Amino acid sequence: MAVKREHHGKGIGSRLLLVVEEWAREKGFEVLVVKTSGDLNYKPYDKTRRFYEEKGFVRVASVDPYPDWSEPALIYVKCLRR
Repeated sequence: MAVKREHHGKGIGSRLLLVVEEWAREKGFEVLVVKTSGDLNYKPYDKTRRFYEEKGFVRVASVDPYPDWSEPALIYVKCLRR
């Protein structure tokens, strides 16, 4: 799932994530996992990482290099239990 940069800040990602979380809870999922660029020198992804952290995701791992990416990836998780 991704939102084009020109549409960032319009609430689209937040709404998409809310729908995914509601669907996952209804299906009995307990955890959501996302991965994003772990190249901390590539500043456009600072905003992406901050988005996930503000939505309650916690960084749990770095995989370097991530298979087929040729760069590091960060893995975030969010507990869905209330």
